[in-house]
Amino acid sequence: MFFMAHFFLLIRLITNFLLVIKYSHISNKFFKNKSFNSFLRKNPIAWKNIHLSNNYIACDCTNYNPMNLIINLVNAKFLQKIYKCKLLIIDNYPNKYRKSLYESFLSDKIIYLYDLKSIFETSNFKEYLKISRADNIEDFLKINFDYFSIGKVSYDMYLRKSFAGTAKKITNQMQFEILNSIYICKRINKLLKDYNIKAYTTHEIQFNPEAYLIQYFLKKNINVFCKSIGQTSISIRKYNKLYDSFTPRQNITKNLFLKIKKIFPEKAQIGKQLIEDRFSITYNEFEEVPDTKFAFKKTHKSYSKKELCNKYNWDEKKPLILVLSNNIYDGVFEKRRSIFIDNYTWLKDTLKLLSSNNKINVLVKKHPTENYVQGVKDKTVEILKNFTNNKNIKLYPDNLSLNSIKNYLDVVFTDHGSAGVEYSNFGIPVVTSSDSRYSCANFVNECKNLEQYKKTIKDVHNLKKLSMEAINNARIFVFINQILTKVYFPLNPKINTYSKNFDYSFWDKLDKIINNFKFEESEFYIMIEKMIKKNSYNLINYKLIDNNEKFF
Repeated sequence: MFFMAHFFLLIRLITNFLLVIKYSHISNKFFKNKSFNSFLRKNPIAWKNIHLSNNYIACDCTNYNPMNLIINLVNAKFLQKIYKCKLLIIDNYPNKYRKSLYESFLSDKIIYLYDLKSIFETSNFKEYLKISRADNIEDFLKINFDYFSIGKVSYDMYLRKSFAGTAKKITNQMQFEILNSIYICKRINKLLKDYNIKAYTTHEIQFNPEAYLIQYFLKKNINVFCKSIGQTSISIRKYNKLYDSFTPRQNITKNLFLKIKKIFPEKAQIGKQLIEDRFSITYNEFEEVPDTKFAFKKTHKSYSKKELCNKYNWDEKKPLILVLSNNIYDGVFEKRRSIFIDNYTWLKDTLKLLSSNNKINVLVKKHPTENYVQGVKDKTVEILKNFTNNKNIKLYPDNLSLNSIKNYLDVVFTDHGSAGVEYSNFGIPVVTSSDSRYSCANFVNECKNLEQYKKTIKDVHNLKKLSMEAINNARIFVFINQILTKVYFPLNPKINTYSKNFDYSFWDKLDKIINNFKFEESEFYIMIEKMIKKNSYNLINYKLIDNNEKFF
């Protein structure tokens, strides 16, 4: 059994290497375009005036999506200018098209994480055998390799690939992810040790290798600049401490929140308007949250509470609780603390606790991804099968308008999702079980441990509407998170990112933009330069607060 288990791991390591090559080859299709070639010829002209030292800016190019590559590369060029450094590219495997893109950005060095010879090094298996064995998932999550959190990232990779949502026991696939993590962490240490790196730019803090790259740089006290939400306008979050490596990319500092609340309290009205527009499905230029198009639809119908209760034969006098499922394969560990091991377990255990309270009615809504990602289709329905005998817990009707139900909802449950800010804007109390992007703003019932969570659910029918101060806190947070910390990004044309096929108009648009592009005059460059000079954690669009930079 011992030999067979390790033979499986070796085969999986080789298979994974072949998959890296396969995906690199598949990514070629993204670049076979006349406008791409035209862009390559023009692009170097935009960056020729950057003066360099012998230090480096490291740029994450391990993602295969051209849009993510361009964002990271442009940010790296901005950082190059500010820090006066060379450009170091980090990719998975050599690819001629991607290399030509890097060269058009005047890259100085490219390193590749995957190498066939290094896969067979016996030290990979020796280090793997040194790792203490875990008997359960909780212990598995605590596995470290040196300072790398390989247990948590490996479980995240398992959830990402399997769409299982959770696991009752440690599988061979999880063990492979541990071995592959050790391999990548060793490669990162080996390949980067000889470079004097001043900053690192990426768009991702999850999964292998991105999670390990950010952990490496933070351990070395190197600032990480991570792109957050947005396409035509984006946010940047700075990380500089290792314990911060699982902090949500959309997180804002408490200091920034308190300053805006004190100096610009009127901005709460802008946050209020954005959320109201979201619920009423009204166009708002600042709305770029991807899943809202699936959660909020004009085809949805309005129900009164009486109509809804008649539908399920419920007592209309009982409080109505809405439980909103979280994504079970993405963002599972983009948080520093959680009561539950994963989002699937959160939903299952939350419903189990709510089922013991007979003073409430509960609607459970699928996460938007369950409507368009085949691997997670109806996972919420799967969990609800455990509660068929409880007539007070029902699946949220697909055609029920969120804009109507918000008028008579009493409490909302989410682990750490956007619902926390959405429903708080209307005074509806929200219960969470993790820290989140909005933890700094003090408007949700954030439970710190299981006992507190159980007690909250036991008395959930007694929860009061939010105070006006808490409501305004939520609205100010929305303004900061969705508007103030986002700046127009000059080299990222808007395309359809939902289509299975790449939108080649991306290169057409980019080719036109680069013609007269002067990066030092771009608003984004000016704002990120201020961010670095002021040692801020969040990119701030000072134009939206009348250029009152003196307060920040």
